[in-house]
Amino acid sequence: MSRRRKAVVREVLPDPKFSDSIVTKFMNSIMHGGKKSVAMKIMYGAFDLVEKKEKKIQLPYFIRLWPMLLL
Repeated sequence: MSRRRKAVVREVLPDPKFSDSIVTKFMNSIMHGGKKSVAMKIMYGAFDLVEKKEKKIQLPYFIRLWPMLLL
């Protein structure tokens, strides 16, 4: 029997570039020591490299692949 209140689950806000909360969740998982701006640079840099090589935006592919990345 707990004496404390239940923790409130915070809503994850979508990222500014793609407006998708799944991208934000992945950024939060690669973030170290609260450095979200560094995680954003890494993430967006990786998306830019893939976009240059494949000549298309890879966001739908990333969203399908993301649950497998956590394993």
